[in-house]
Amino acid sequence: MEKVAKPWDKVMQAYYKQAVRENKKRDEENKAYEEVFGGKGIRHTCDEIRQIFLNGGVIIDVRNPVEHNAGGKIHNAVNVPLINLLRWCDLREGMTPNTPILVYSNSGSQANTAKVELEKAGYNNVTNIGSHKWYNLCS
Repeated sequence: MEKVAKPWDKVMQAYYKQAVRENKKRDEENKAYEEVFGGKGIRHTCDEIRQIFLNGGVIIDVRNPVEHNAGGKIHNAVNVPLINLLRWCDLREGMTPNTPILVYSNSGSQANTAKVELEKAGYNNVTNIGSHKWYNLCS
């Protein structure tokens, strides 16, 4: 004897599918939250960042221009998207392998990638300072 799906069974199946979608979305939001507030990088004070800049260091926002224009800029930082970073550093006058470079992004992940790429290219004084969201008072 074949079981015929009753209307209530269909409702419960739809509910189950919706619950699975909501759980997946919640997991993605939790992961994004962890990336933002538990992001990669070494947190500095605004005074430390300013002092590094005044001593000849460079502060680089490696986000794309759309993300950069959306807000969260650190004072004296230059926006150089990750894809252009090595070329920009090579062409910048006065940039040496020992120039202090501070990189940041939305969550610190892109900045971590930038740090690795710069170190591979021979820059030895690179620091990932994490997310621009950590420095809202440094603007």
